[in-house]
Amino acid sequence: MNKENWEMDVKQQLMQQTEDVTRQKTAVWLEIEGRIFRKKRRSIRILTTAITGAVILALLVMSVLYPPKESDQAIDPPRNSEHVPKQDLSEQFAREKTLTIELEGQLEEVAVHLEINEALNHVIYVDEERYIYQSDNQMARIEPKEPLGEDVPEVAMEFFQKDGMTQEEVIAYTKQAMEEERMSYQTTENVLTPFEATQLVAYGEREDWDMPIHRYYLIDRGGGTWLIIKQKYFMIAEEGHAVRFDSMLQTLEFIENSQ
Repeated sequence: MNKENWEMDVKQQLMQQTEDVTRQKTAVWLEIEGRIFRKKRRSIRILTTAITGAVILALLVMSVLYPPKESDQAIDPPRNSEHVPKQDLSEQFAREKTLTIELEGQLEEVAVHLEINEALNHVIYVDEERYIYQSDNQMARIEPKEPLGEDVPEVAMEFFQKDGMTQEEVIAYTKQAMEEERMSYQTTENVLTPFEATQLVAYGEREDWDMPIHRYYLIDRGGGTWLIIKQKYFMIAEEGHAVRFDSMLQTLEFIENSQ
């Protein structure tokens, strides 16, 4: 008997055995139905387990003798619900969008491009014509592409995370950071735009067109984890960079924890 005939004979025998198991399963269930009021639940569980085991054994034998071809196995791998691969995220979100923002009373359309940050569990769209996006496992940063000059206060937007803090503690941490940078704390308020957060604002020492302004958004991620977004700009840029920063923040979306 050649290999092909042998495999066909084994396959037919297994199919016949599978059909026999199915008929046995039906017969057993009919027997159970006839005795359901006389048998204990424990006996039913034993019979069910035995039948299920027989069916599983037959299927396992089939899978060993007739493994799937490589072409059949080249199916998308199953996803772990706790970790969505980066390439999959790029497929879930559009690669670019167009935002309409208002600057000094004029509407402007801005093309923004997708940036994915798995370490901080978010995606955001960035105006790549004017800004660059940099990130590592600890922090992300958006800053102007073109240098503003040595005499101009820093302009940037930073993202970082703090764990194991209450709201009072993260606010105290932020105020301490303001003090260390010689910024004068001004206000704390809850805001809904560009998203729901606690906002803190501080001003620099000099009161002129180049007075530094630091604005923090504290976002509660649950379980004592906070995403802190820190905007740094200056007085005359409040109607420019600050507006552009907030327009990009409106595209911020959180993703599944990938750790």
